[in-house]
Amino acid sequence: MKEIEQKLVVSKEDLEKVFNALAPQDFKRKHYPRAYFDTLDMKLNERKVALRIQKMAKGFQQTIKAAMDNEGDSLVRAEWDFEIDAHAPNKAVIDNAETLKAVEGINFDQLVHIFTSDVKRRYFDLAVDGGMVELAFDLGRIYLPNSDIDEELCEIEVELKSGDPHIIGATAKRIQSIAPSAKLSMRSKAERGFDLYMKHRL
Repeated sequence: MKEIEQKLVVSKEDLEKVFNALAPQDFKRKHYPRAYFDTLDMKLNERKVALRIQKMAKGFQQTIKAAMDNEGDSLVRAEWDFEIDAHAPNKAVIDNAETLKAVEGINFDQLVHIFTSDVKRRYFDLAVDGGMVELAFDLGRIYLPNSDIDEELCEIEVELKSGDPHIIGATAKRIQSIAPSAKLSMRSKAERGFDLYMKHRL
């Protein structure tokens, strides 16, 4: 699957302001902390690939994302999800050539838990100019395991679901009209987490 989205970093106050202005009554919620894995020498991160695992209502989900060429202010990534039985990276479940290429040469036995993105999300679909975007309001933190090192996360994601990609930018501008301090960010949660790890690792 191809994911196209823009991220806006906001204050908690502005996140609530935008949410109250745009959210319908039937919005959804989820809270699945996501553990990100890599080798100690960051082989996945070097090739702009992220592997994360989250516990679901039943079992676990392994997600692999690979960065593609960005489109203007939009982040573009390939994304693949796989159901797994345990909270540990599993190469055996990968069943397509694209994903196998993204992790080619990676020894899954050497993957370790680098950081966790622990975010509470409220989200809903919004119709825009004949298309659809998903608005996600994320509030939480990124932290390194077995430490008190963390970083607050407060952002709004605008992801294309259908229609012309220009509606992503149009929606971002609408958000900024409600909260002028909202700033576009080209840093994914994975990038923020790995930067935090690189900053503090011994």
